[in-house]
Amino acid sequence: MGGIWAKNIWKKNALECFLIFGCIFMSPVVILNSSFWAQCDSIYCFFCIATLYLLFQKKYWLAMFFWGAAFSFKLQAVFILPMIMLMYIKNKDFPLKKFVGSIVSIVCLALPGILNGRNILDILKIYFGQVSGDADSIIHEFVTYLLMRILYQTIECILRACV
Repeated sequence: MGGIWAKNIWKKNALECFLIFGCIFMSPVVILNSSFWAQCDSIYCFFCIATLYLLFQKKYWLAMFFWGAAFSFKLQAVFILPMIMLMYIKNKDFPLKKFVGSIVSIVCLALPGILNGRNILDILKIYFGQVSGDADSIIHEFVTYLLMRILYQTIECILRACV
């Protein structure tokens, strides 16, 4: 998505776009967040960035569809809602009915659960479960911090021994 953004917004050439994509894709933050902590932030960020890109391209229904997908993956997608609302207020050609795209997206992504017999209310309760704190997640974050600290100290000791 970063490469597409660079190509269409900043008018960069193909090599620069490929380098921007590579830098984002190989960023330690992306790798650690996606694999080490088993987060889906890269997926939800893709949908959020696609939403902003499509808003600037004035493809409002598709933008709202992508925002609904981001919201389906992580509740944190509400943090770009003020930006969407500003675009709605600023642009006179952004009708309110385009917000239906987000509902369509959420329902489409909930269909596999519904088709397998899960109640629609159970699916919607998942979002409210994200808001309530979970003691186990706090413990895992603490363990992750300790592992990162041990890894850093190990690398530091090896580098000092080599120098």
